[in-house]
Amino acid sequence: LSATASITPFYLLPSDFKWSSDDDADDDSPTSSITSSPDASSSSSAHLFPDLRIRLVPEIISTGGRLSSIPPSEMGVGYLTPRQWHDELKRRTKNDDDDDDATTTSRRSGVDDDTVLIDCRNHKEYAIGHFPAAIDPDTKTFEQFPRWVDRHAEELKGKTVMMYCTGGIRCEKASAYVRRVTEARE
Repeated sequence: LSATASITPFYLLPSDFKWSSDDDADDDSPTSSITSSPDASSSSSAHLFPDLRIRLVPEIISTGGRLSSIPPSEMGVGYLTPRQWHDELKRRTKNDDDDDDATTTSRRSGVDDDTVLIDCRNHKEYAIGHFPAAIDPDTKTFEQFPRWVDRHAEELKGKTVMMYCTGGIRCEKASAYVRRVTEARE
């Protein structure tokens, strides 16, 4: 499955930025100004976003290039709505009296033996608050997450892996990577 997108380029002149002088503008360049006035040619129009900078980057969230090869088609697999997440987490959470062996990894994590719950955020975010059964990969940046997965791949193989982050970008990339490395169930 291959998909392509056709997006019209968005051009800004140096004069469209707060700290640029109008003398820097190249009159031959295509332009699309962001102004508060419908008359874009008006010299009195105020810029709505004077500090706006648009850059093309290889990754939205840096992984040192480790996850940049994951295509969008591999992301979003197994996505759960908030209600589905709540129901699934509740179904997979163990009660204190479900197991007498307090030494098992699953017992310590609080979820059934077939489930691993991973917080894809960094350690500081984890410390602020997390689901009681969540594993902290103890990362400072998301760039460290693939290494954590590589070190724990055998423990994750054959498990149902549930993961969460703050806005969805990290866990979408992370879940695709975990599936590649461990062939985890969806």
